[in-house]
Amino acid sequence: MATARTVGDLTIVGLGGGTLGVSFFSVPYEVSIATTYWGSRLELVEVLDLGARGLIRPTTTHFPLENALDAYRQMRDGTLEGRAVIVP
Repeated sequence: MATARTVGDLTIVGLGGGTLGVSFFSVPYEVSIATTYWGSRLELVEVLDLGARGLIRPTTTHFPLENALDAYRQMRDGTLEGRAVIVP
């Protein structure tokens, strides 16, 4: 896992879907993995700053308005990549 280092911390932020396959041998030694449902205001500012500087980028799947139901189906089925963006 290239996103964490030995004795590091990995925090999954948001509800964008996807999976993180974790087993004893899939992460570096003594990595702590946490999930959050909500963060602090300061953390929101930090994440927005990272995005503004191009250090993180959201994964989005665009759907034309007439295919909006497909977006809901993919969310339901767990096959949507990132966030759904419905474009009129």
